[in-house]
Amino acid sequence: MIKYIKIVLVLLVVLNSCHTVPDEPIIGLEDLDFADVEREYIVANKICTMFVSADYHHRIRSVSSMRSPLDTLAYFYTYDTNGRLLTETGVGLWSHTLRLEYDSIGLVKYRRYFTDFLAEFIPTYEYIQEKRMLYQYWRYWDLGIAIDTCFFIFDKKGRIIESEEYEHKDCGQGNHFKTTYTYNSDGKLQNKTETILINKDDLLYLIEWIKKDWTDAEYWLKRNSLIKSTEYYYTNGKIDSTITANFLFKIEWNYTSKTYYDHNGLRVRTVNIYNSPILCYYLYDQSVPIKEFEKDTLIYYYSYKKYE
Repeated sequence: MIKYIKIVLVLLVVLNSCHTVPDEPIIGLEDLDFADVEREYIVANKICTMFVSADYHHRIRSVSSMRSPLDTLAYFYTYDTNGRLLTETGVGLWSHTLRLEYDSIGLVKYRRYFTDFLAEFIPTYEYIQEKRMLYQYWRYWDLGIAIDTCFFIFDKKGRIIESEEYEHKDCGQGNHFKTTYTYNSDGKLQNKTETILINKDDLLYLIEWIKKDWTDAEYWLKRNSLIKSTEYYYTNGKIDSTITANFLFKIEWNYTSKTYYDHNGLRVRTVNIYNSPILCYYLYDQSVPIKEFEKDTLIYYYSYKKYE
């Protein structure tokens, strides 16, 4: 009898061990993956600067004598040896400079945005390991007061799956983004969808700018978002193109972007195809358009400089 009891107990132990749930992997702060698809190619190709120029095709007409229809847009991006963005500079109709600094594990520790004003921010972080959730608290650099709280959620492999962030341009103002991420069977980023959450004050400003009444404003308030969804495509495990659908307030404002990459995984050009005219306004007098780009195409071209 005792022999049979021992056999039963052994079987129970074996069965119990078969049903034991394995411990989830411990994801540390240094293991977090923010799905920066292009960073590995920036590092592999030793890129220090990326230059971007924009060209409108084909029908461009100036609606103000104060600017030439030959005006172009250009952007400069610089990177450190780890492929992290250091500066972003835009020249042309929307001039600005963004400067970033990072801590020892690659998290942003300082952000400076400059255009016709200067805004500087210093974030602090809190990581809740059991939830794989990273909080980012922004504050004014001089006052030390909190502005916004951002958060990032990661899966069991440490890959980002959801986030909420702020642009932090004009002293804490700017778009509020909610972003979701999905991955393919190879573990590579497949889709990134950004939703811009709009508060009532921002919406009223926009409605006034496009001269709509409150009836329309209530409708757009219920809609409450602008959406940008990007699909990533790979060949032999290396990125070769992305397609982005941009959904705006009015259907006729929607447009599609496609970015092409070379065999080194670096951008070659981005093509934006618009459904309606593009109006560009002066920063200080938005009642006077600088120019109107008729229903057509905007192309960005990319070139690079490498570290010695």
